[in-house]
Amino acid sequence: MIWLAGGGLPCLAMTPIRFEGMGEKMDAYAKLAELAAKKAAKMDEEDRMDRELIEMAFDSGLMAVTIPEKYGGLGKSFRDLCELAEELGKVNAGFAVSVAAHHMAANTINLSGSDELKEKWLPKLCKKLAAFATTEPKAGSDLKSIELEAGEEGDFYILNGNKTLITNAELAEVFVVLARCGDGFSLFVVERKDGIEVRKLNAGGMRGSGLASIRFNEVEVPKEDSIPNGLKAVMKTLTASRPVFSAVGLGIAERCIELAIKYAKERKAFGKSISEFQGIQWMLAEVAADIEALRLLVYNAAEKCNAVSSATCKLFAAKTAKKAADVAVEIFGGHGTLRGAAVERAYRDAKMLDIGEGTSEIMKLIIARELLKE
Repeated sequence: MIWLAGGGLPCLAMTPIRFEGMGEKMDAYAKLAELAAKKAAKMDEEDRMDRELIEMAFDSGLMAVTIPEKYGGLGKSFRDLCELAEELGKVNAGFAVSVAAHHMAANTINLSGSDELKEKWLPKLCKKLAAFATTEPKAGSDLKSIELEAGEEGDFYILNGNKTLITNAELAEVFVVLARCGDGFSLFVVERKDGIEVRKLNAGGMRGSGLASIRFNEVEVPKEDSIPNGLKAVMKTLTASRPVFSAVGLGIAERCIELAIKYAKERKAFGKSISEFQGIQWMLAEVAADIEALRLLVYNAAEKCNAVSSATCKLFAAKTAKKAADVAVEIFGGHGTLRGAAVERAYRDAKMLDIGEGTSEIMKLIIARELLKE
């Protein structure tokens, strides 16, 4: 099943949300996407999460796409989650990345947690917003440099330290936190409580995704709420989630070319539509080709779920979304640079793909190591 962007762009076979067997759920998803589109400009302007959207997402099951059915989720694949991320990325990138980040927390438990941990927390994450907290003020790509500590005290660990640039932290009720634990690292699942202080950050792109810093001060966590070998678990989560984040970029790029095509057909210069000028046509053609390539990379990576394919699609997603946004702004001209314009927002959103869930430089390192290994 395909539909054509902007009423006609045969080379771009945009994929709609298509959960097989979902039937009656489809209307709810369509309504959610429609509401997300209506709220996008306000969320970007205010940089605040929207509770109505989040509640609707939980009610429709969208926040539990990959959580197994036995825990109350939909039990769908990462490909399904990518399709959702792509659709939401077209209309509201901030909300799309919020949905993706919630699934990062849930997927960490599902991929690396014990059966007991899954039984305790996955049903909660079908109803409560979660954040995946690894980055610190002095540790981003180099996670081995994190300073947040988990001190052992009887049957508990006590968390002390800071996290920053954490999506969903503004309203999250559950945090999956990476901490230094003795000579190694572990992940801890923590409900919001006294001792956890959240400070909202003013994001540049993907605004409205709840980006914030978190201070953990003597926060007590039962030992059973931990995941050992934390760095390995984080890498497994990132491998699974990078195609999802890339799908958000795919949605951004698709939206940009839709807007650019529409404007190019309507805008007149020198007695004709600017879409008739070869220079404009070539810009659009290059972006269209990149979008088709990115779509193949995203859904191939979602199926393979290995580190190199995930890194490859994320690296290309950042390039493609940025290029699409740049072309869209150029075609719109001065109007495209105005604060609040859809393509201006997309320009800021696209840049975040270079940074979140591993920088583009780290993606290159992952790919190069595979190429050069003995």
